[in-house]
Amino acid sequence: MELDRTLIDKDGTPSTEELKEYFRRNDYTTFKSTYNPSRASQPQLKLYLKAKGFFKEKWLSVQKSMGGKGSMKNFSANYPLQVLEKADEELIAGTVGDILLDDELTTQIIDSFFDMMEEPLSTGFTAYSTSVGKTPDALTDEEIGIVVDKIADLFLERMVTLMMQSQSVPEILGVAKKNSAHEDFNPNVAENRDKIDFDRKWNHTRTKLGAPLSLDELVASNPSALEDGRSIFETGDEEYETLEKQFLDTLNGTDREIYLMRKQGCTQAEIAERLGYKSHSAVTKRMEKMKKTLIDFCADFNS
Repeated sequence: MELDRTLIDKDGTPSTEELKEYFRRNDYTTFKSTYNPSRASQPQLKLYLKAKGFFKEKWLSVQKSMGGKGSMKNFSANYPLQVLEKADEELIAGTVGDILLDDELTTQIIDSFFDMMEEPLSTGFTAYSTSVGKTPDALTDEEIGIVVDKIADLFLERMVTLMMQSQSVPEILGVAKKNSAHEDFNPNVAENRDKIDFDRKWNHTRTKLGAPLSLDELVASNPSALEDGRSIFETGDEEYETLEKQFLDTLNGTDREIYLMRKQGCTQAEIAERLGYKSHSAVTKRMEKMKKTLIDFCADFNS
């Protein structure tokens, strides 16, 4: 979709309420830039990529100040904050790319920036020149660039903060933390502490695992529990798969994981270790309850 230009054409910095209204009118999460790298010169492409990386870094930094994480590597692409960051990145970097392909618009935006930031830039030049023992007029192009980059960085941080506040990021963070799901976490990260912490909370345990039990010990403690319900399904392969899928859809995330791990041949001790239980007994209890549920499910299915 194409976003309207009311903010681009607006004089001055938009307020939080104006931004909220803008995002209500425009579904920025589906925004796709018309920017095409093949049409860009090397300097334009370099600036586009710099804007992309710079925005992501600033977004994560501001998110951390709002109570989030400074890195999103532990979270999957479906995590709400990950989705939001990618949408914002596409919106900002894509718009920058579009601007860079239009020389007239690029000049207009640069002129608008220097007009709007005249006072902070003047203050910055004065402060910097004093620190290096020069007058502002004696600053080199490189030194001027340092000041401009610093002011631009402060401006971007302010705008990103305003943007995220208008998108209710602090509130989204609170909801995402309170209502986490297994799908929120990146399974490819070794020692994913966020996922480990979530699993422990999900399974109501913060304790260390006990020593794994041997298969003989498991059989002695509860031989019937090793039969995880597979024998209950006495149907053909196609009907079995359909029935099994319907039953899995009735289970919560933890019970589904237990069922699938037992189907793969894992012992209760192995399952307990993966899910963060102290011993196999909690897994056994869940399996016994699951078997009763399965029997009722099959009875309803055949009735």
